[in-house]
Amino acid sequence: QVFNLGLFNRVSFNIKNWEHDSIDVYIHVIEKFRITPIPIIKLADRNLNEWWRTFDHDFSRIQYGGTVVINNIRGMNERLRVTTTFGLGQMLDAYYKFPQVGKHKGVGLSIYGSVYRTRRMPYATENNKLVYYYGDGFVKKNLAFGSKIYYRYSLKTTHTIDVGYSYTW
Repeated sequence: QVFNLGLFNRVSFNIKNWEHDSIDVYIHVIEKFRITPIPIIKLADRNLNEWWRTFDHDFSRIQYGGTVVINNIRGMNERLRVTTTFGLGQMLDAYYKFPQVGKHKGVGLSIYGSVYRTRRMPYATENNKLVYYYGDGFVKKNLAFGSKIYYRYSLKTTHTIDVGYSYTW
């Protein structure tokens, strides 16, 4: 159960002294990195073939950015994740999870929000290829936010209620 917390890379147990009615247990843990940066480099197109042939491997169509994950912020196994990308489509996404709210160990909460905008939008297909609309500035924008409540009934059973709002224009 110590390993299932997700805080440690390795957990080992050793028995030091075992005498008649007493035992000494030595627990050795190696903690995960608290801050994990993850770079993002991906294509704005559906696949490599479309990017290479249809758009003549145009480097302005590459999405780039990164994600930063911060684990165990206040020592309560919380998680904060922030992602941002730039390029043809731009995104800012944030997620924060409290695995335990108040005195109830089985109740958790997470909140999230994201903003996305893109400079193109597919509207039709011609000869098995997508046809995109490009306008002045950003042609599609999306705003989303919400919250999730977790109830962990037992070790293998979790119930989730998700309430959110999304607006696209």
